[in-house]
Amino acid sequence: MNEIIGKGSTSKIIKINNKTVIKELRSDSTRNNLNKEYKILKLLEKWEIAPKVLKLENNKLYREYISGTTLKEFLEREKDINKILFIFQKLIICVAILDLLKINHNQLQIGKNIIITFDNKIKIIDFEKATINAATPKNVGQICGYYLKNYLSKENFEKIKELVKKWKKLVKEIYSFQRN
Repeated sequence: MNEIIGKGSTSKIIKINNKTVIKELRSDSTRNNLNKEYKILKLLEKWEIAPKVLKLENNKLYREYISGTTLKEFLEREKDINKILFIFQKLIICVAILDLLKINHNQLQIGKNIIITFDNKIKIIDFEKATINAATPKNVGQICGYYLKNYLSKENFEKIKELVKKWKKLVKEIYSFQRN
């Protein structure tokens, strides 16, 4: 059943069954390995905001297959502001966790790296170009600056902007509790 389901400038994603994908570097890749992405996915496992990593073997990253719809697809078809607010609340918490862990994804605005699963969980994928120990991670800013401004009316954008402040505070409290 091996099927290429994604191609980037440096790697490709091969779905090997309904539970597992393999990420491997393309032969013309400028990257040497997938160690950084493996490390990030391992770090994020306890937060459940990214796919579970299975193993890194022979420079191939085996990880959980995430089934769902991209955030971009969701926003293009969804008209119910309450559903949109519900998803954004979950998303802001996820990206605030990345910010607190000092991981800057760097590609959240592309539209294909945020998956909404069929049970409305948020999963962030493709950490190949992410930055670890970022001095000032900007994941929340990327989401607010791109998605909220481009997909919501000005009135709804202002509502979410106020909620973001509350959600970030909540995430900081959760993060400090988790560290203790």
